[in-house]
Amino acid sequence: MPNARITGTGRAIPSIRVTNEDLAKRMDTSDEWVRQRTGISTRYWTPDDVGPLDLAVEASSKAISAAGLKNEDIDMILLATLSPEHEFPGTSAFLNEALGLPGVPAMDIRCQCTGFLYALSMANSFIRSEAYKRILVVGTEVHSTGIDISDRGRDVAVIFGDGAGAVVVEATDEERGILSAHLHADGRYARALWIEHPSSAQHPVRATTENVENGTIFPKMEGRLVFKHAVVKLPEVIN
Repeated sequence: MPNARITGTGRAIPSIRVTNEDLAKRMDTSDEWVRQRTGISTRYWTPDDVGPLDLAVEASSKAISAAGLKNEDIDMILLATLSPEHEFPGTSAFLNEALGLPGVPAMDIRCQCTGFLYALSMANSFIRSEAYKRILVVGTEVHSTGIDISDRGRDVAVIFGDGAGAVVVEATDEERGILSAHLHADGRYARALWIEHPSSAQHPVRATTENVENGTIFPKMEGRLVFKHAVVKLPEVIN
């Protein structure tokens, strides 16, 4: 059974640098407040003409080049995002087109913050089962166009930025590679960090003017609960 090894990496960082001081001009916050709670001092946002697909293309091209490969050497695309280029089809389909890979399977993975880990685990499994030999794994997000940059959305807005990362995962007969992957979920906390609308369960339309006005189209987070859950579970997974 082959191992799965990362042979190339790439990233895309948007051009607009946003500091904590910049955010303090738009909401009731400060550099000290943000640093104490998140450790974040800056984040990057995309300009008006750049979307998650653009970031994915840049990161993917760098990863493929770093692996010493050409686009046509890739035989599967796994793309993780919670901010897709369009509602459908998946952003991976548009990346497939941009890289010139018609016929190569492309899949979007919607697992939010853990999406890249889920995608990497899937790539590992596909390669170990010998279904594919070279898989492009991408994570790409544009959060800046979907957060509430006001006092109401402060807890979330200070955390999230834009960017993309990509790796090429290849089959290898060497011992080194991805040692293990562990996936977990706990739906009891799904509403601790979520966006309520748009919702296909809402009738007669998925989003209304009221949803926009009351801010349910923006992400909401129970910060203390999310933090507490993370600091407990991450060491458990590592151990």
